[in-house]
Amino acid sequence: SSKMPVINPAVIYKFPPNNNCAITSRQKEKRLKLSGDRFFCWERKSSVSLHFLFYSTMKEKRSLSRLNNVYPSYCIRQLADQSRRVYTDCNLKCKKYMREAKASCPASISLIFKACPDKNPYKTGSTGVGFTVDKKVSVRVKPSVKNRVLFNGKEISFPTVFAVLEKFKKTAEVNITSSLPLGFGFGISGASALATSFAINKLFALNKSPLELTGIAHVAEIENKTGLGSVGTVASGGFLVKTAPGIPVVARKLPFAGKKVYATIIKRLPTKSVLKNKKRLAIINQSARVQLEKIKKIASPSLEEIIDNAYNFALESGLVDNREVVNLIESIRKNGGHATMAMLGHVVISDTKPDFAKNYRIEEFVITNSHIETTA
Repeated sequence: SSKMPVINPAVIYKFPPNNNCAITSRQKEKRLKLSGDRFFCWERKSSVSLHFLFYSTMKEKRSLSRLNNVYPSYCIRQLADQSRRVYTDCNLKCKKYMREAKASCPASISLIFKACPDKNPYKTGSTGVGFTVDKKVSVRVKPSVKNRVLFNGKEISFPTVFAVLEKFKKTAEVNITSSLPLGFGFGISGASALATSFAINKLFALNKSPLELTGIAHVAEIENKTGLGSVGTVASGGFLVKTAPGIPVVARKLPFAGKKVYATIIKRLPTKSVLKNKKRLAIINQSARVQLEKIKKIASPSLEEIIDNAYNFALESGLVDNREVVNLIESIRKNGGHATMAMLGHVVISDTKPDFAKNYRIEEFVITNSHIETTA
């Protein structure tokens, strides 16, 4: 007897239209019998006449491997119907099914933040200063029997991205690619969550609005304390002085696109360790309030003025507690530059390249107005 391949939702199946397909019912059982060519399966290949994905099987608990196994009735009906249709009709019906979807978001840097809690997670977030840069976080998602997240090819635990998948009630494999590391203040968690949200929407043809997708990613980040406003920053793009927390973003956009900044990477700083400390947040909020009021009073602030205000915020809030960070910032300032610390990471952000800091990795960024992009 012919053997059937395991029906895996991440695999595309060829179903030749000249097959004769018959369904036999035995009480509650639905069984499939084939004559002629067998099924053929590929991993993401495209030399097929008719092809489609079985999303329904992701909820099935059975192992479907042999001809006489009991198949889900939904799959049986779909197979039988598709086998009797012409190529064009079938292809039109299957356009909504995709093998994978991609999305990319810019990385972002926060310079000043004021935490703004609220009972409504969509209104929770931060006000402050942040901007997007030309380095991107790319996400590729495909259906899977269980949720998996890979970061630069290595499987990791990524609670914020898992939370996005749970909110969609979908299972998928998420492949994240980034030239920038996690946990150093580059907004990688927020960008990954937002890109995953848009890619899942594309993959499963859910037709949610950009605001809904941004809200899902924002709430996932808030709940997991991996950020307060980076999702909003990357969703909007540009150099933002945010005047209200949450989603949608309310901000003043400053004309700094095209300007270069440099990030000298020193040490990781877990965001959750800061956001969970209420006493520390109270001090941070007071310092942020003072500096944001100063920026508000400047009609046309320069990038250098913003960086200086950000450094004052970092000092007054006590967030600059790493001696290497302080020494490097002071050295840059003595050499005529302007520098501060990324929020949150032991990373020095400056408007001039510190060539003397040869022992550290230095990233060159261009401030951009770019935001989320999706592709099939």
